[in-house]
Amino acid sequence: MKMSKHWLRLTSVPLALVGLLAAAATAGSEPTQRATGSVPTSSIALPLIAVVCSTPSNCVAIGTPIYGHTLGPLAVRTTNGGATWAMTPSLLGVKTLYAMACASARTCIALGANPRGNDQRGAVLRTQDGGITWSLTPPLPKGVGDLADVSCPTKSFCMAVGRKSSNFGAVALTSNNAGRSWRHVAVPKGETQLSLVSCTTRRYCIAEGEVEAVIGAPYGGDRLSIITTANGGTAWKQGSIETNSNAPLGIPYFSGLTCATATHCFLVGSATPGDGSPSGMIASTSNSGASWTFQAVPPATTGLSAIACWSATQCAVAGGGIEGRGGIMQELLSTSDGGQTWASREVPASALGLEGISCPTATSCIAVGFNLSATDPTAEPAAIVVSGDGGVTWKAPS
Repeated sequence: MKMSKHWLRLTSVPLALVGLLAAAATAGSEPTQRATGSVPTSSIALPLIAVVCSTPSNCVAIGTPIYGHTLGPLAVRTTNGGATWAMTPSLLGVKTLYAMACASARTCIALGANPRGNDQRGAVLRTQDGGITWSLTPPLPKGVGDLADVSCPTKSFCMAVGRKSSNFGAVALTSNNAGRSWRHVAVPKGETQLSLVSCTTRRYCIAEGEVEAVIGAPYGGDRLSIITTANGGTAWKQGSIETNSNAPLGIPYFSGLTCATATHCFLVGSATPGDGSPSGMIASTSNSGASWTFQAVPPATTGLSAIACWSATQCAVAGGGIEGRGGIMQELLSTSDGGQTWASREVPASALGLEGISCPTATSCIAVGFNLSATDPTAEPAAIVVSGDGGVTWKAPS
């Protein structure tokens, strides 16, 4: 079964504390946590996994721990393009964060999960002041486990996707008040999990995940799945991703999805063959997800994690990290012709792996991720790179 890499990150928050915070949220008392200080990116001790910029200067990002790390997830904000950051302490009330979206320059939603016995229970944090303060929202509807991704195409409507608390079965939620409260929407039969979602309007959304290879046979294996809705989740169409000559060999795994328009969308990820060395892959659709084609990527492209498009033709992709056999991967790609051709861009040495990217204008992009510590081989401090020419050249912010 495919597993989102963000679902593999763990940290530790005392379960008793999680329970107390959940009870407080239920009673309407939401703990507020503030981002303070002004530190360089290298002083952020956790990998950053998602970033949203309202302008080239103003960005909000979230970080979450790697295996064995004693710190909890955190949120950071910058007002100078990533040169320095205000940072929260370890966020209370959520053990792991997986994704973030912003409904406006001031309102953002970060989602993840907490342990509950041998299971998981979804959790959501919100900011209403551009990342200065964060609060745990009231508990989600029953049956919500890990939440893997979220999209907010308007100032009020958001959709989140993941899997049920039983760890078997996909889940989708919608909010009409920018993440303050959520409700279930039904997903097609046989969907075992949803990993990615992108909405261009409050009605049109596309989600990627997995579905039973044979609907009604839950133990017969899974295959990649695409579901689309044109009415905000009331009804869905099920589809699939067909391979072609540009599809790399190996087990496919998508980690980034964006729709530049209601009909034109991109998926990025990697495929891992038997030797353990991943190959980057990009799939695109021009008919609202009805069919997909794998695009040719530069030779030796490795793992791809996130994509941002500022038009139907112009996009930037970030990735990299540590491959299965211990090798180092660094990846930044860009296209100016809708993916017909992709160019590999030089990655600054300050970033080993990049997991989130945001392009608030046609020229300005910011990508976040992690690097290796010079003093602690087990640490992965945050990393950030910026571009002022639409993803052609990148540098560490100054």
